[in-house]
Amino acid sequence: MCTLYHDRSVDVPRYSTLPYHTNEKIVEGKRLADSIQNSSLVAATGGLASQGIHPQNLHVTPTTDMPAALVDLGFMDNPTELKKTD
Repeated sequence: MCTLYHDRSVDVPRYSTLPYHTNEKIVEGKRLADSIQNSSLVAATGGLASQGIHPQNLHVTPTTDMPAALVDLGFMDNPTELKKTD
């Protein structure tokens, strides 16, 4: 399990931080990701390994006007994690 958030360090053309987004908003997104990752959510996944938080350039995280994070609860290419979906 990992939690993804937007950071200017991962900006690429056409998927950049919106010009009016302040550093405070970006810091809040990272704080949200950290809070999610350190919550009881990790324990609720049935013992999946915590992969921590990572900046990632996904379309929904840099374009939202509020702090945003995405949680990846498992990886289907990992047989152990896939088995937990049965």
